Amino acid sequence: MKVAKLFVAFGIAVLLTVFLGNLFSTVYKAPKLECGMGSSSSCFSDYTSALSTYQIIYYIILALFGVISIVLGFFILQKESIGAGFILGGIFILLFANLFSIISIIMGSLLGGLSGLTGFAVSGGGTNAAMGYLSILFNFIGLVLLILFANFKLERESEVRTSEYFG
Repeated sequence: MKVAKLFVAFGIAVLLTVFLGNLFSTVYKAPKLECGMGSSSSCFSDYTSALSTYQIIYYIILALFGVISIVLGFFILQKESIGAGFILGGIFILLFANLFSIISIIMGSLLGGLSGLTGFAVSGGGTNAAMGYLSILFNFIGLVLLILFANFKLERESEVRTSEYFG
């Protein structure tokens, strides 16, 4: 791949990641904490529950789009820069989703610790486990898809071109 195509592929990857991240953040808003100083513990508990659900759904959406981008990239690989851009964009989206997952787990731990300090009955453990398992699942799917498509789409086509050249 020539340098220009490499830059185009990298540009597509970065812009696709930023575009989807901004799109989802704009369209799918996080819940807001609307508890006052004298609010009951159920208000804070409801907020952390809503936040937990938001984080899981947001991660799933991002991870699915990452996997879809990788698959789409392999199907349009004959257009090298565009296909490679979608593949790398899918990888970046999965990395962004994982970063979001890590931050969500940390925030869940902090909110759980905060609830212990303030006496609120909040459980942050469920989100951490769910986000961890979802992260493992989507990373595995992305990795397997990359390996399979690379093997059957890139390596096989390379072997065919080589045999046609020498054969």
